[in-house]
Amino acid sequence: MRGINNSLIEAAIIDGASFWKVYSKIVFPLTMPAIATISIFNFLGAWNNIIFPLLFINDDKLKPITLGLLNFNGERGSEYGLLMAAIAITVLIPLVIYMLFQEK
Repeated sequence: MRGINNSLIEAAIIDGASFWKVYSKIVFPLTMPAIATISIFNFLGAWNNIIFPLLFINDDKLKPITLGLLNFNGERGSEYGLLMAAIAITVLIPLVIYMLFQEK
């Protein structure tokens, strides 16, 4: 937000806009692409986190979906049909969020 030209903010203040009006009509729309990018990266970092829940969460009801994918691997083999269905469901949510924010 520091990179926004001060002349835009000063011009809005001279025109009689309040602080909140300047923020909502000028500053926030100009910073929306950066906010969307940071939101996508933070979401994907939290979504793909396996180590933290694996170490600290013992209750199966509290474990995230990505950690639940590890349960599809058995001792003698894997159920590949179930594994692929679970992966498709797991990938669907970040894909939808990415598509919602891609225009920003």
